Amino acid sequence: MDLANAAELQDDDFRDDTFQVGAESIAGIGGEVQACGEDDPVILDLRTYQRFSKINFDLGIDGSLTPTDSTTQTLVAQILGNGDEVLATGRAELAAQTQVSADIGDVVAVKIRLYLDESTCEYDNSVVGVVSNLEVS
Repeated sequence: MDLANAAELQDDDFRDDTFQVGAESIAGIGGEVQACGEDDPVILDLRTYQRFSKINFDLGIDGSLTPTDSTTQTLVAQILGNGDEVLATGRAELAAQTQVSADIGDVVAVKIRLYLDESTCEYDNSVVGVVSNLEVS
């Protein structure tokens, strides 16, 4: 299943595009992340209907769309199943991608929640979080 078929994009928070993550141009879905902590994340919503057992994706920060003074910020992705059950958490910084995966065999709906780590968050700066190579199997 590819990103275009899997994801419901909420409130235009995300866009399908090519992003600069580290030294690579990456095709994926990107969204502006402004929230420090879990209170106001951007959410990518997927309906899996218990048809899949695993979800994998790469997480990164778009360097071309992120102000250079945001380089110390850490992007957090949580994979949630059936509401608010945290199945996995991944963290990414500006220069590299991180792989995030979870078992989703008994899950009807998966959410990928993106926010900035409170310990590195700069409240007046946002980043563009990128989800790429999304696979459900």
